Amino acid sequence: MNRVGAAVAAFLEATLNIRPGEGRRTAILFLHLLLASAVFILGRTVRDTLFLSRFPIRYLPWMFVLYGVTSAITVVVYSRYADRIPRHRLIVGSVAVGIATYLATWVLVRGGQTWIYPAFYVWSEVVANLFIVQFWTLANDLHDARSAKRLFGTIGSARVVGVVLVGLGAGAVVTAIGTAQLLFVLAGLMAGIAVLALLISRESRAEVAVRAGTRPRRRGRAPSIVKDPYVRVLAAIIGLTFVALTIGDYQFKRIARATFQEDDLARFFSLFYAGTGITSFAFQIFLTPRILARLGVGWGMTVMPTLFGAASAVLIGVPKLAVATIMKFADNGFQYTIHETTLQALYVPFAPEVKARTRAFLDAVVKPLSYGLGGLLLVVLVPHLTVGQLGLVTVPLAIAWLAHIPVVKRRYLRTLEATLSARGSLALDHEFLLDSGGRSVLLRTLESGTPRRVLIALEQLAGERTPEVTRAVERLTSHSEPVVRSAALMHLARAGGGADPAVARAALGDADPTVRAAAAAALATLARDEAVEDLAGLLNDADADVRVASLAGLLAHGGV
Repeated sequence: MNRVGAAVAAFLEATLNIRPGEGRRTAILFLHLLLASAVFILGRTVRDTLFLSRFPIRYLPWMFVLYGVTSAITVVVYSRYADRIPRHRLIVGSVAVGIATYLATWVLVRGGQTWIYPAFYVWSEVVANLFIVQFWTLANDLHDARSAKRLFGTIGSARVVGVVLVGLGAGAVVTAIGTAQLLFVLAGLMAGIAVLALLISRESRAEVAVRAGTRPRRRGRAPSIVKDPYVRVLAAIIGLTFVALTIGDYQFKRIARATFQEDDLARFFSLFYAGTGITSFAFQIFLTPRILARLGVGWGMTVMPTLFGAASAVLIGVPKLAVATIMKFADNGFQYTIHETTLQALYVPFAPEVKARTRAFLDAVVKPLSYGLGGLLLVVLVPHLTVGQLGLVTVPLAIAWLAHIPVVKRRYLRTLEATLSARGSLALDHEFLLDSGGRSVLLRTLESGTPRRVLIALEQLAGERTPEVTRAVERLTSHSEPVVRSAALMHLARAGGGADPAVARAALGDADPTVRAAAAAALATLARDEAVEDLAGLLNDADADVRVASLAGLLAHGGV
């Protein structure tokens, strides 16, 4: 049994970066996010079906307006109490409210109370988004910077898995029990979230280590983030994004409602979510990392508006469900994959405390207000334009969206350079996602930065094994400062193959013993058994650290 357990642990670490002792916590968090995602998607299926099957489509824009206002109010109220109550108790309390209101909705639906349909439309979206926010707050509490970098990708994939499972299973469940009875399924999923929150409460919270003296103290009030040009341009592009997507959502649902009714509409939505989930999961795994690594955030940001704008243009002349589905796929398929991943990269330049306030502003103010503004535009436009002609509004919005991307990219790179210079590695936390532009900034820092900035850049490039990074680090082994030479050699030792062993071999004769020790570690990793003779010669070095490093290299890689 021990052998089986050891084999499973080795497999998890090799494939998913899950180390011994992390399996239970990671599994619970994965299931938690999967259930929260299922509540999010299944709730949308139920609310859309119930509302669109009973209310004229002209009322839908007002739902967007009401959601924007309600969401903003909820976030403001919630943020005042979120940090005063233990995470698991807050989640259990939210689940209790959710279950009670969803079961009450079923009673009111059965009683023929028509007012419950618009109320549930808004409330279900608020509840589902709250569960997602609570999950990521809990997950951040349980991980330090390094473990979060390793595990959040694996844990985050549960969101797409939840979308796929709901999409594949909801159609069959609707056929068996009907749309309204899905409220009981949602209540059961919420109960599962509460159970998992109680289980995870036994896990210890991560220690937040802050190096003394490295974070500058600020006197007086923090400057307004709204005055930051980078924040303003991010607010503009997020506003354009969600105004356009709100109008597109209306077009999609109006055409779907004209095509299907009640349970057939629910089955269509579930099939759409299943197809979207499968496609977006494949895109996220195989294409998103390559686009960001090779082309950068600029190209990553263009994917969604390009497809959305193109489909909107076609919809003007061909207002059919197939075209509307492609347009909606640009939203659901890319918003939580490449769009969200790129947005995480765009937050990198902010110092941690500024990042928190920036996110609160963009997520709690700009995004909900954008939904509301999109709804108000629909209220004004729908009486005068056909569903296809609304593309005359969404296409210019998509063009403006695309036009802002180069501006965002320039501000991103300037702010990243300024952050590295002024704040150092404290500004780049566990959500640091290195795109090609960010890598270029760090490489320039290696070439011409001060020793302090070079060390920071080396820290952020840890794990990067691209040829350009390797060559730049090799050149640092001849830097004038011993601390930089040593750090560069240790980087090569940790990175493994790809570097020239001759670089490490040349550093074995360095006057600084710290550099010689790092050179021994690097040479052992790069040359392996061919380094035996060189390392054996260092066993008589005057410095103990050099002797220890040489012996460790011989034992680990020299076949001794």
